[in-house]
Amino acid sequence: MRFAASRARRGGGGQTIGGRAPNVPTWSRRILISGLAVLAVVAGCTSTDHNPSAVAVFAEEFAFQPREIRVQAGRRVTVHLQNNGNVLHDWTVEGMPATVLETQHSERHAGDTDAHRSGVHVAAGPGRRAEITFSPKRPGEYVFYCTVAGHQQVGMEGRLVVE
Repeated sequence: MRFAASRARRGGGGQTIGGRAPNVPTWSRRILISGLAVLAVVAGCTSTDHNPSAVAVFAEEFAFQPREIRVQAGRRVTVHLQNNGNVLHDWTVEGMPATVLETQHSERHAGDTDAHRSGVHVAAGPGRRAEITFSPKRPGEYVFYCTVAGHQQVGMEGRLVVE
């Protein structure tokens, strides 16, 4: 009786089991932990060899986010370039041995050169999105930057680390 009175004072009426209130927080934690364990096992069983890793790159005046990207040599990488700026921006990596597998929605611009078209290069207009899928061949550190006139000079660049 004292137990019921103390629960009533705390505002905790409700059903009892064998004269005791069920321990809901413990069961909730157990269910949550079990669910997370199942997700970890399922994630560990999936292979990334057939799926490219995806990287979202945001461009605006005059910076990229993130400023550093890490990828694996020999693995497919898809860069999703989202231009949140008011002018055209591109994402270019020159001098990195890579195989470009696919480019989607990339725009041409006055600064495009044959070197850009044969390398890792994708461009997006203001408020637009473009993507490029490539496979870097050799580990190393490479600079990615915007080739639009003056953009790299004011800091629109970052580092691509191929491990």
